Amino acid sequence: MTTTMDAAERWTRKGRATPLAALLQQSHKTRSDALTFREQLTNFGLVERHYTKYEELLAELEKSAGSQKQVHDDAGSTVRSEIESKRKAKRFKRRLERAVKLLLAEDTSSGLTREDFSGRISDSTPLTLVYLDRVKPHVTKIDEALKPYFSNQSPLAELLTVKADLAQADAEQETARDDAPAETVKLNRTKGEMLELIDRINDTAHLAFDGQAEILARFNKDLLLRATRTSRKKADKTVEPPAPQPAAG
Repeated sequence: MTTTMDAAERWTRKGRATPLAALLQQSHKTRSDALTFREQLTNFGLVERHYTKYEELLAELEKSAGSQKQVHDDAGSTVRSEIESKRKAKRFKRRLERAVKLLLAEDTSSGLTREDFSGRISDSTPLTLVYLDRVKPHVTKIDEALKPYFSNQSPLAELLTVKADLAQADAEQETARDDAPAETVKLNRTKGEMLELIDRINDTAHLAFDGQAEILARFNKDLLLRATRTSRKKADKTVEPPAPQPAAG
């Protein structure tokens, strides 16, 4: 199978944010379940080449775990910084949309609509920055009117801070990637490819065992997600502010 540059880049980005130890634990569990139900999964498209590739990737991950002394730390603080910056951007968007809804329910003189502030923020940092750039002139226009919904603080100032932090985190992440040794890049790519193969196995299981909740409960990424949540709780020292309330009039 030919690997495209897009696929390699996608695997690398996914792999950088994935803890190796947790991925290995999840990979062994998924392997056990996939072998247990191999016949049924094969009937729904999970064929020999997928199992062969899985064994190859697992062997590479185990080799890396045995030979490396956490040189990567999964791109360490740069990955966590970018993740936290994206979370802050999403939080700001939620608060902004709620504040705009409250404002426009009583005052439409700006000529703006809720749609002017809508938009999907994915896990893509560039798309998140595009959204912040797009709504910036709208926020500028009604900055004063929105302050009562932001504890009398400027939502424009918060937007600029969120955007600057995210742009810096993204730049640091790109620098870390460019500076990463070849072995680190290779490992991250392998981790990302394994993640997608685990997703393929889980998706195939949902085709093969549709309606069989007891079996489907075995095909997930719970071990990996649990480890990620634990790591996030340790890193996250901030408390999310309460939902904005309008100032008493």
